[in-house]
Amino acid sequence: MTSERQHPLFDPDRDVVTDAASLQALAHPIRIHLLGLLRRHGPSTASKLAAELGISSGLSSYHLRQLAGAGHIVDHPTAAGGRERWWRASQRSTIVLAPPATDPDAAAATTEYLDAVLVANFDNAHRWLRAAERWPQPWRQASDLSDLLLRLTVDQAEALRTEIASVIARYQRHDPDQPSGADGARLVHVQYQLFPAPDQDPSSDAGSGPDGAAPDRSPDVP
Repeated sequence: MTSERQHPLFDPDRDVVTDAASLQALAHPIRIHLLGLLRRHGPSTASKLAAELGISSGLSSYHLRQLAGAGHIVDHPTAAGGRERWWRASQRSTIVLAPPATDPDAAAATTEYLDAVLVANFDNAHRWLRAAERWPQPWRQASDLSDLLLRLTVDQAEALRTEIASVIARYQRHDPDQPSGADGARLVHVQYQLFPAPDQDPSSDAGSGPDGAAPDRSPDVP
C-alpha cells in the first residue's frame, strides 16, 4: 500500500499526516468549516470567520482555540492594528492515517472526524447546486456529481486511488498567499470517495453470491 507520505498530493512542507489522537480537535463541523476558510482565504479573525458561517464570534473564538490547541492553526502577526487576534492555518491540508485494527478508540476518533468531513463536503455540494444557475453554461457543463459502481480487487482499488490523486496533482493547488490570476481560473472543489459497497460481507473473497452472481441487495441500492 502506498505510504501516505508518498501520496501524490502530499507535500511535506505544506501538508500534515496525522493519526487519530490528533483528530479529536477537528471532529466538529464548525471546526472543519473554520479551518477550511483559513486555508481558502488566508489569515482572519474570529469575528470575520463568524460572519462567514453565521455564528456568534464567541462560538467562533471557542472553536478556534480548540484548533490552535491541537496545532491546526497558529497566531498570525499583522500590521492591521486593532485588538482582535488573527489566525492562519498551519498546514495546507490534512492527510489521515487509517487507524490500527487493534485500536477501537483510534477507529472511533477517525470515524468521528470523517463524519464531520462528510458533513462539510456535502454542504459544499449542496451550496453548488443552489448556486449553479447563476454560473455560465460552460462551468455548469464542467461540473460533475457522479456515482459509479466498479468491481475491483483491493490492489486495483489502491491503484485507482493513487491514479486519481496523480491526475489531480498535475493541476495547480490553491494558495491564498498567491494573487489570483486573470486567466479565467476559479476555485474548484474536487471531492471524491472510494470505498467498498457497505452491504457486502467483508470476509468474502469474491464479494459475490453463488456462482459469481451479485449478492442480494435492496432494489434502491445501486
